[in-house]
Amino acid sequence: MTRVIGIDPGYGRLGWGVVDDNGDFPVFVHCGVIETPSSLPFSQRLKGIKAAVLKLLQDFHPDCVAVEKPVHGPNVTNSVEVGAAFGAVLLAGEEYALAFIRTYWPSEVKAAVLKGNAKKKEVQVQVALLLSLPKIPRPDDAADALAVAICGANRYVVDGLEQVL
Repeated sequence: MTRVIGIDPGYGRLGWGVVDDNGDFPVFVHCGVIETPSSLPFSQRLKGIKAAVLKLLQDFHPDCVAVEKPVHGPNVTNSVEVGAAFGAVLLAGEEYALAFIRTYWPSEVKAAVLKGNAKKKEVQVQVALLLSLPKIPRPDDAADALAVAICGANRYVVDGLEQVL
């Protein structure tokens, strides 16, 4: 059994989702969001993200962390800040001494869930179906993170060689 934590990075709200993969299909474990108050200085928000992700790793003991890579949007400031949150997540994984930290482009995450290009809502619906959930997890960031976890479970690395399961 492989346990994967998926992360959809953000600095105001970061989604996370945990799945177990038994080799046949992913099984839902838990999901949620990490929120940081906008009243805090940005550096403190990043410190809080790193600490919260470290706590998730300690609580769930994953074999792998899968993180969605941020893409550059029209708002450069936002892109830089999401990139910094992405870095805080990677740093938490390294500090926890996790052997397998993998990053995936949004297109890779979509392809892992729907085997093709899809809209955000379609991916979330498929996540609920794949995990046999009665409804789409809320907020959206948590559902997105579960999609990242499913992608990570499908592409778990064994003995240093990436294997598509």
